[in-house]
Amino acid sequence: MTNQALIKQIQYKFRRGLRETDILFEKFQANHFNSLTENELEELNQILEKTDQDMLALYIEKQCKNPTELEKKIMNYL
Repeated sequence: MTNQALIKQIQYKFRRGLRETDILFEKFQANHFNSLTENELEELNQILEKTDQDMLALYIEKQCKNPTELEKKIMNYL
């Protein structure tokens, strides 16, 4: 997948359907998205496969046993 196609896919996945997660990722996208490396973009694409409930547990309640570096970055931002 080209970098541009990956970016478009991620931007589409940012729109989750649950307002709380939409707000989380709107802010993350506005402030940090452009600074991500290609590897981080690929990892973010995988993270966005999680359910909204998993996202809320991970990023709001900070319930993550072994967070990746990108997950730590997202949690620290929030």
